Amino acid sequence: GLRLVMPPMPEDETAPQIEVKIESYLPNTRKIFLETQFTWPRPAQPGTPLDPRARLEQVDGYIGKNVVEFVMEGQ
Repeated sequence: GLRLVMPPMPEDETAPQIEVKIESYLPNTRKIFLETQFTWPRPAQPGTPLDPRARLEQVDGYIGKNVVEFVMEGQ
């Protein structure tokens, strides 16, 4: 498998740390298992409401653009 950990961008205080794991899917090794984990820093303002939709869209967009393009580059 492959494990990539990308630290937050220094110029963006709200950027998450992103961890991507790519490994072969054991029941069928022609397929892959893909996992991402995002860790956001605490908000600068205590009590700032969480926007789950925005975070889910950020995760989905990152997977759809960055991760899929990385995996498919070899084809």
